[in-house]
Amino acid sequence: MKKIVLIFLDIILVILLSVVIIVNITPRPVVWLANALIFGGAPESSTLPNYNEMEAKVTITKDEVYTSAYPENTFDVYTPNKEPGKTYPVIFWVHGGGFVGGDKSMIENYGVALASEGYTVIALNYSVAPDYVYPTPVIQTKEFVDFVLTNKEKYNIDASKLFFAGDSAGAQIVSQFVITQTNANYASEVGIEQVVPESSIKGMLLYCGPYELTGLANSDNVVFSFIFSQIGWSYIGEKDWVQSPLAKQASIVDNVNADFPPAYITDGNTASFESMGRNLADKLRSLNVDVRERFYSVDEFVTGHEYQFIMGNVPGQTTYQDTVQFLKERLQDN
Repeated sequence: MKKIVLIFLDIILVILLSVVIIVNITPRPVVWLANALIFGGAPESSTLPNYNEMEAKVTITKDEVYTSAYPENTFDVYTPNKEPGKTYPVIFWVHGGGFVGGDKSMIENYGVALASEGYTVIALNYSVAPDYVYPTPVIQTKEFVDFVLTNKEKYNIDASKLFFAGDSAGAQIVSQFVITQTNANYASEVGIEQVVPESSIKGMLLYCGPYELTGLANSDNVVFSFIFSQIGWSYIGEKDWVQSPLAKQASIVDNVNADFPPAYITDGNTASFESMGRNLADKLRSLNVDVRERFYSVDEFVTGHEYQFIMGNVPGQTTYQDTVQFLKERLQDN
């Protein structure tokens, strides 16, 4: 019996050593596991009480294709039921998924709701890590926006009234894209062509994003820090990615300037990136950028990562109302 136990322990030791060796060679096993357990499925969601009425006012077109040098170049369009000759402000949305997963379909409930308010919402897919590393999603966001604006008549959009939105990793990606469109020096540094007139950008909708990329590897939670260290390696493409200039380049808090558009910023207070959202809001205010924010005290509500999609409860409904009010105010101000 003792011999069997020793053999079993040896097998366990070999397995553990193998795992340690593998995760020091490639981030793929951890990324695969994280995608399967965390990012592979849609986040928890629920709809507004009057969702069916909203849906009846909206036309949904799925799996349109934008011109791209990379795969996963499809997008969905949510638009108010067409009135002849009418165009609508557009919301370009980049979905979350930890840079390694996710899908445009995850934002459908929000897309329908916002389209029913009089906006065309267009959500893209993009190639993910580790097969496609930084800055591929930012490049594809540029390709996507350029394609849609070139075909604005087809999608009934008013190209002078553009909003950009993102959730989770998508909030980081879309923020970085917008910085390239409002800062020529930064655009040159990242290698992203400017395709959007700055005057046409009316605002940003940012939900639960990691705006300080290197902070992902510095969590007090050891498991969380390890997983995101591997994801950072996967996305940046360098094992020692925290020290890479690319990680600094991808930090939104480090690179925003006074030309960043007015922004609505929110995050959950549990298992999310609330401190990064607050830091971004503070940085933008210090630059005199108009910021609206929504952060809930845990004494008031416990709100998790991507809580905004749970529109069947008070925090989700309040944040949706904030969103609609912010959009209306930005259009009135311009």
